[in-house]
Amino acid sequence: MERYEAVFLPTFRACLKDHPDLKERVRRFVERLQVDPYTTGHSHTLTKKKGIDLRGKRAAHVSGNFVVVFMVCEECINRGFRAAGYNQCEPCPEAPVKRMLLLAFGPHKEAYGHTWSA
Repeated sequence: MERYEAVFLPTFRACLKDHPDLKERVRRFVERLQVDPYTTGHSHTLTKKKGIDLRGKRAAHVSGNFVVVFMVCEECINRGFRAAGYNQCEPCPEAPVKRMLLLAFGPHKEAYGHTWSA
């Protein structure tokens, strides 16, 4: 099975700096996400939450209160998230690719509260 390429956005790296004690655990979790981003950690698509539009993005639980927020490029293209204005990635390929953009990590309130250019 082909693994998904993981692209760590600066917001994700900043979140890791806030939680250095979980860095190794998150690294192992991201490796599992690269195999199957759709089911690992009970991955699910997000909606609008408390005034923040998270449509087109996914979340997966690393542990009880800690989540990883990410986007899967092939899902974005196939389901029309970019066309609907949910994700604004640059550059965005025309054809689906096996890549995921890691946006944020942390406790629910912290991870969901970020704003991204993607």
